[in-house]
Formats: sequence, structure tokens, C-alpha cells
Amino acid sequence: MCLKFEKEDFYLDDNNKMVLTEKYHIKKGSCCGGKCKHCPYCPPYQKSNKELREDVHTGPTRLQNS
Repeated sequence: MCLKFEKEDFYLDDNNKMVLTEKYHIKKGSCCGGKCKHCPYCPPYQKSNKELREDVHTGPTRLQNS
């Protein structure tokens, strides 16, 4: 699956590397297994995992403020 990146999907860190946001990972729908900084899945970093952490909320308020 290929998703188009939107402004809220990533930011550049101090080394000018792209960091994907929690919102992007939720939109993608499953873990990539890449040890991403904002992995919202539990357990984290397990490829194809689709279970979100208990503290992750997918409602509109949470996603707008990510």
C-alpha cells in the first residue's frame, strides 16, 4: 500500500531526516517493523501488527493534535 504524505504525517529532525508521526502510522494501518520513534502499536516494532496501544486514540480530536 502506498499512501501520499501530508504535512502532518512527518517532520524533519535535527539531522534533516524524516520522522513519521503517530498519525501517519495509524493511517497506514499496521506496523512496518522499522523501530519507528512514534510507533503506536502494541507490542511495538512487530511487522504487520495492527493492535494499537491502549493510550492511542483514533478519534478526530487526537488525530488533529498529533
